[in-house]
Order: sequence, then C-alpha cells, then structure tokens
Amino acid sequence: MGETADRRTYLVECYWPGVDQQKHAAASGRASEVARELRRQGHDLHFRGSILISDDETVLWLYDGVAADVRAATDRAGVECERVLESHWLDGDRHRSGERAALAPEDADDAISGRVAFFHGAARSGHTREEGRRGC
Repeated sequence: MGETADRRTYLVECYWPGVDQQKHAAASGRASEVARELRRQGHDLHFRGSILISDDETVLWLYDGVAADVRAATDRAGVECERVLESHWLDGDRHRSGERAALAPEDADDAISGRVAFFHGAARSGHTREEGRRGC
C-alpha cells in the first residue's frame, strides 16, 4: 500500500492506434473505477483525468499516488502505456501571477523535484510548448 509521504503526480503516456472519443471515454471510466477500488483497499491513489490527442493517437492519463499503484491501476484498467513519468500539475486558475505564495509547501517541493512539467492553459495563454518548458 502506498504511503501518503511517497505520493506524487504521474503522467502516463499511451500510444493507442485507432483510439476515438468513445474508446477514450470508456477507458477513462475504467481508470476511475479502478482507482476508487484501490482506494477502498487502502491505497492512496487518485485518477485526475485524461486527455485524448486524436491526431497523435495518444492518451495522457494523470494520477496522484505511488508509482507502483499507478502501474497497477493502468494494468487493471486495461491501459497499455509506454511511460509512467513523475510530473507536476499546475492548475492555470490557481497558479496565476501573485498566487504562487498561496501554494502549500508540499506543492512547492513537488514543483522543484518534478521531472516533467505539465502546464495547463499554455496554448490558451498564447505560449508555445517550448516557452512552457522554460517555465514562462
């Protein structure tokens, strides 16, 4: 069982030839149910959601938990994935200029230690993917 202190955010990357919105929705439903089932069993795992990138036949899944639980959840949900990456989610509504100090200390630690940044709202703000990587 995962310990809360080991809990991180993970981005799960899945190349899925032939995926469409219906298959994506069904798999997301399974992922959510598996995460709930694992929580009932005492695991600290939360499924935050997923994004379908139709043109690339790719689905990105976002979980909070322990890496082993994330891998177990994707297996049980029938999601074949290429990579499970420790990441950090920045909520575009919460992480605006001037609100950074409002982040909990553990959020700031995760922002520093995260290996992959997942920037919410970069396209909406007019920033390029490269600017997002630089943390504009």
